Amino acid sequence: MRASFLIYLFCFLSAAAIIFAVNTKSTAAAGFGVSPSTLDFTVKEGSESSRQLIIYNTGKESEFSAESSSPEVVLVFPSSGTLPEGGTAIVTVTAFGKKAGTSESEITVSVNSHENGRIGVALGAAVAVNINVIKSSALSANALVGMLLSTGIVLLGITAYYVSRKKIRQLLFVRA
Repeated sequence: MRASFLIYLFCFLSAAAIIFAVNTKSTAAAGFGVSPSTLDFTVKEGSESSRQLIIYNTGKESEFSAESSSPEVVLVFPSSGTLPEGGTAIVTVTAFGKKAGTSESEITVSVNSHENGRIGVALGAAVAVNINVIKSSALSANALVGMLLSTGIVLLGITAYYVSRKKIRQLLFVRA
């Protein structure tokens, strides 16, 4: 009975680990990882949007740095720090909506592990950043035109009803 329970427990934990690994999108290298592996932004032109990126460490204490390939469009803060042994660091990635359109960028995360006060291993991972910048004025103009058109149609219908209501009553009740 105990052996079958252990087999069941092993199968359950293995399945849970596989499901977690399949459903968690991250970029990993030996000793550290970055999650998520892709950041998607939709930003109005002239504004900004932020998302968080988690850098996790499965090894010894390490120093990390995060750098954007397009710093004028994508900013990473903090761009460096210390990852404690088995710990995490959360960085904020901000995308700026400079001009309408789509663009791609990349964030390179580097980790340097320390051994006896020296840098031992340097590892890196990349995070894809997709930015869709939309014109905010186009959205407001379309909404305004739609509201004015709808209001105009309703007012025209009400006016037509009040102007012709005597004629409608005469047509309905005179012949009856």
